[in-house]
Amino acid sequence: MKKNVSILFVFLLVFVIKLKAQDPLMLFARNLIDFQNHQIRKWLDNEKDKYYQYANLRPAFNAFAGSDASLLSTTFRGLGSYSDWNLVFGYPFLVGSSNTKFLILPRTGVFWKKFRFANNLISGLDTTINRTVFAIDNDPNKDFGSGFFSYGKTKLVVPTYRINPEFGASIDVGEQAIGITVGPVLDIALGAKFKQKYKENGQKKKNVVRGNDNLNVNTIQYGISAAIITPFIQIYGAYMLNSFFKEDKGPSVNVFEFGLNFTFLK
Repeated sequence: MKKNVSILFVFLLVFVIKLKAQDPLMLFARNLIDFQNHQIRKWLDNEKDKYYQYANLRPAFNAFAGSDASLLSTTFRGLGSYSDWNLVFGYPFLVGSSNTKFLILPRTGVFWKKFRFANNLISGLDTTINRTVFAIDNDPNKDFGSGFFSYGKTKLVVPTYRINPEFGASIDVGEQAIGITVGPVLDIALGAKFKQKYKENGQKKKNVVRGNDNLNVNTIQYGISAAIITPFIQIYGAYMLNSFFKEDKGPSVNVFEFGLNFTFLK
């Protein structure tokens, strides 16, 4: 991580150094940066081939496991259970020789974790026990529709900040490389929103419940992830080890996700 910070420090100061190349203090700073670069190159052996800046887009399908998972089962309908704009940034390091390399992939980013429920649910806070409850909405006046992109839906959205370093190895196969990575996942919920949309007498209606205080979503969630990687795409999955809702404050479920990872900047 210290080497990664050093690299960013180099890029931030290079313009100023060029402008004040004759200043003794700036000359000292430039020499210090050159020394840091030398250490990085020495550790990586060949910096151009060993690391690069990158960003990823990760569309993922989100679902629940656990004793209450059947009630909160999610659906592909309307692409409503996909995480979108899951951008992660970092500097991957490839350390090794020959056709086998070890991977260190620092990852961090913000995304919207979405759950579109297969059942038409209603959500509320039982204030007597401060517990978030979900139930099937059987109101005959509410038309949720049945089409893939129908207006009606019940959905939970949680903006999330994620830290997800991964470690693994890759093997060159011809001119391509394949590999596998595993790593810890730390998610920080930045909020929560439950949305119910339906039509009543032809009129569009919407009910929204906002905030962790009303939904009792766990602010901190942790788990594990694994991925199979190729040069431009990877298939990955993650499972959160602690409950999605606060203990005894909501349904007993854990989140799992699976999807694709696209590297689109190098």
